[in-house]
Amino acid sequence: MAAGQVLIPFRFMSMVGHFIACLMVFWTRGDNVRAGLPLRYTPAQYEGAEASLVVALSLTMVIFLLELFGFWSGLTTFAHGHNFMHVLFHVAGCIAVCVFIIEGSHYVLYWFYFALFSAVPGVLEISRITSVALVRKQW
Repeated sequence: MAAGQVLIPFRFMSMVGHFIACLMVFWTRGDNVRAGLPLRYTPAQYEGAEASLVVALSLTMVIFLLELFGFWSGLTTFAHGHNFMHVLFHVAGCIAVCVFIIEGSHYVLYWFYFALFSAVPGVLEISRITSVALVRKQW
């Protein structure tokens, strides 16, 4: 069985799993925000913490859109080493975000998850799209 026959569908499924886990944080973000606040907090503290988490989640969604563009356009679909790295990051990210939800972790922890499991694959995707575009001179 060729690597592409396994990696391409697994990359898609791991990306979708990570995306769904991140969407679930939108619904449970109140628990995570309250976990990071003192017992007596003001509405301004809550709103600031919630805004921080929403910004991190929004940036994650933007990176997912970028990755889906690269994947569906075919610019990064058939790079097997690239696909393998995405699978590793998205599976680990999906597990980490699910634990984040279940444990009701501090909202700042999501920023670390964003940096490791979303920003790094996003940078890989941008570099791959740029290199393919420069080599093929499509744009």
